[in-house]
Amino acid sequence: MGRSRQSLTLPNAADRRRVGMMTTGAAMKNIVDALGIPENGTALIFAGPSGSGKTEITVNVALSLVRSTPSQVMLCDLDVVKAYFRLRDILRLLTEEQAARFRIVEPLHQFLHADMPIFPSSLLALLSDSEAAKIIDVGGDAIGIGAIAQFRETIIDC
Repeated sequence: MGRSRQSLTLPNAADRRRVGMMTTGAAMKNIVDALGIPENGTALIFAGPSGSGKTEITVNVALSLVRSTPSQVMLCDLDVVKAYFRLRDILRLLTEEQAARFRIVEPLHQFLHADMPIFPSSLLALLSDSEAAKIIDVGGDAIGIGAIAQFRETIIDC
């Protein structure tokens, strides 16, 4: 278990603008280089207050990972505090082969704007997947962290 220091291919400026990302390529490269590449079955978890940039970072890291490695990549939107960003919109930035290895975990469409912490019923099984590298976006306030506490043992085992 761990991370390799192999470089990732970052989304280019046009891709970032297309999905509303503001972080510069140089800043994102520094972040990705510092994190390294997660091995299959492990998770990178990003938590922080609203507006801190965690969703943008998770999207960039996940895109970089699926473009630069043959890994299965799971991008988990577990931010129940501010669930306004539609992660599925980034699928259009991927080739067909990349999209086949990329799984987005988010609430069902009809619950995206519900004012309650709703997770997919399959979330526990998805978090237990030993074949995918998991990139997890978590709402960082007490409500967001509390909502995912039920999955803590599974996440810790990643």
